[in-house]
Amino acid sequence: MTDDNIKLSANARLVSEYRKLAQELDSPTSRLILEQLVSKMELTEVKEDAIKLCKPYLPEGEAADVVHAATCRQEQYSSLTMATLIG
Repeated sequence: MTDDNIKLSANARLVSEYRKLAQELDSPTSRLILEQLVSKMELTEVKEDAIKLCKPYLPEGEAADVVHAATCRQEQYSSLTMATLIG
């Protein structure tokens, strides 16, 4: 997160999911990670066609995951999750 050459992009729904997880974990570390991530992120509006392309590959009822995958596809990024960061 400290490398200025790394670009982070997210959609509003993903940021909301990260905030919810940080609240559930309720620790200084989770709050610090969230703060660092959000400060470095560019918010992306996910296009409907990207969502339609990703939806068939994810379980029904996993709307947040569909939007996250669509963001990654649209922006041509690798996926990063909070679980990856906090191990």
